[in-house]
Amino acid sequence: MLTFRLFVCVCVQSDIYSYGVILYELISGKVPWDGLNAMQVVGAVAFQDKRLPVPEGVDPRIGKLMEDCFAPPAKRPSFEEVLGVLRGVIKEITPQGPPARRAVPRRVERQQE
Repeated sequence: MLTFRLFVCVCVQSDIYSYGVILYELISGKVPWDGLNAMQVVGAVAFQDKRLPVPEGVDPRIGKLMEDCFAPPAKRPSFEEVLGVLRGVIKEITPQGPPARRAVPRRVERQQE
């Protein structure tokens, strides 16, 4: 049971790190770790403790969120915390706030060809 819990924890924490990388790519418009192969990225992150930079001009809350996603695994936020930050930013920059959550995803009907 302990092994399963450890595995779940590591997976969630690596997903949070990956989400930070996705934020970097969305905000900067750049390919993360461009010019490095997969092994070089692993070496840079795991052994040299390198992190992607927060792009200039980013809302400070989003910049902090990115830094938190790149923190050591035990200090990374949960996805609930990530959503809280994002919803707060969305609420502030859009007049109607974030879209309402749906309990059940909307079914997309496929058109007959």
